[in-house]
Amino acid sequence: MALLSALAFAGCGGSDGPKLGKVSGTVTLDGQPVAAGYVVEFIPHTEEGRPDSSRRTSNGTTDDSGNYVLKHGTSEIEGAEIGKHGIVIANAQEKRLPGAYSSGGDDARAFWVTVDSGSQVVDIPLDSSPTPGQVDLEKKK
Repeated sequence: MALLSALAFAGCGGSDGPKLGKVSGTVTLDGQPVAAGYVVEFIPHTEEGRPDSSRRTSNGTTDDSGNYVLKHGTSEIEGAEIGKHGIVIANAQEKRLPGAYSSGGDDARAFWVTVDSGSQVVDIPLDSSPTPGQVDLEKKK
């Protein structure tokens, strides 16, 4: 019983680990789910918008319906660290997103979200002709 309790607690970041919020969602392009294989990466940032290298990134890969579930760092633990994140979508093999989403530069981090404790859905709507600028995404609990 103690082992089960320890494992369940570890899934939430553990007492010594960072606090995590579970994040899942759907990536769409022009309202249609993207194909399998795109990598969704949440990159921790400070409240001022600078990358925060003291925290780990989280990532997930889209399935055939465009759905993803984030995993923390290189682990199999679901979630992302609580706080502000920039979002990057990496191209799947032989499948390209419009340049503003896949440039790898500052434009690639056009989406922002603040991860809270608990579970949340963060859908990521992409557009074939994106408008430059920053977009704060809505969360659904």
